[in-house]
Amino acid sequence: MKVLPLNALVKYGLVDGDEVYFLFSSGEKAFKAINEFKSFVSAISLKIALRMVEVPLKPFEDGVIKVLEALLEAKEREIIMNLAGASKLLAIEAFMAAMLSGLKIQVEIGDNVEIMLYGLESVKLKDKDKQFLEVIKDDKEMLSSIAAKAGLTRLNAYRTMIRLEQIGLIITEKKGKMRLVTLTPIGKILSLAKGLTRKS
Repeated sequence: MKVLPLNALVKYGLVDGDEVYFLFSSGEKAFKAINEFKSFVSAISLKIALRMVEVPLKPFEDGVIKVLEALLEAKEREIIMNLAGASKLLAIEAFMAAMLSGLKIQVEIGDNVEIMLYGLESVKLKDKDKQFLEVIKDDKEMLSSIAAKAGLTRLNAYRTMIRLEQIGLIITEKKGKMRLVTLTPIGKILSLAKGLTRKS
């Protein structure tokens, strides 16, 4: 996977089977860059997959999640991310996604400055935490429902809920005698981080 402007392709090179992801913010006109890339690939007769990824700038966590999804999709490949020329907010979203992905990613930020990221390991979650977050990654749920879907006892689910709320990954709301649990923005992002989404 290469996230690059056209002028960086010469530096890194392309081979058959490579994928190029164009990250662009909502409303941004990316047609010129796309057409330039298509003309370039056509001229050198390579089979390159082009993927367009529209990244929302607001809310911030949605943009991070969008980039993170693209990175995880390409996790079996060498990943080079070039942020030179990107808008500041898009660059920050992409950089945070790269850090949270847990993947080895080469990042170029301009002025011949390159950084090799090996993934952020500071957030340590227990298996019970991961199972809990996996249940609510798409929508809010009642605690009793989370316990059943995550395969946790109600006591373990309650203790997990308290811990995750204390570290800011979820918020809870009382509904009578029940508790409704929702991911916070950072919780949404971490629910996609490496190792958090269970394979089916």
